[in-house]
Amino acid sequence: MPQDRQSGAEAAAYGRAMGRAIAHLLPARQRRAGSNEVDWQGQPAVIKSCRHANTSFGITTAMLERITIALVAVEDDGGSYTVYALPIDRFRGDLRDSRSGKADGRVKLLPRRYAEHHGRRIATYTPEDIAAARALADTAQTDTKDLYR
Repeated sequence: MPQDRQSGAEAAAYGRAMGRAIAHLLPARQRRAGSNEVDWQGQPAVIKSCRHANTSFGITTAMLERITIALVAVEDDGGSYTVYALPIDRFRGDLRDSRSGKADGRVKLLPRRYAEHHGRRIATYTPEDIAAARALADTAQTDTKDLYR
C-alpha cells in the first residue's frame, strides 16, 4: 500500500525510534542527531527497520555515499526483530528508485527479502528486548536533550 503524508511521517518516526533501540542493543554509536547513521564495529552504517508488513526499505542516495553497511532489522510474525548486516557494495546494483514523487531519485529501495537472504545475521531480539531498549533509548535521548537546554 502506498504511503501518504501521514503514514510516511509515522513510518519515519517509527524508524528513528527503532534505530535508537537497535543501536542500544547492538551496540552502535549514533553519528549525528536525528539520523539512524551509526558507527558499528568501526564502520559507518545505517540502521533500517522493516515491520512485518513492509516489503522493502529505503536509503537515500546521499546516505549511500557516507556508509559502508546497512543494518536491517526485520520483524517476524511474533514481533521479534532479526538484524542483518548488508555491505553497501554488495547490493548497490540491486537498488531501485522509489516511486514516490517527493523522493525524485533521492531514495533507493531494496526488498526486505534481500536482507533476509543475503545479509549476515547479527542478532535476534524479542518484543520485550525491543520495548526495553526503546524505553532506555528514549530516556537517554531525553536526558541528552536536557543537558543542552
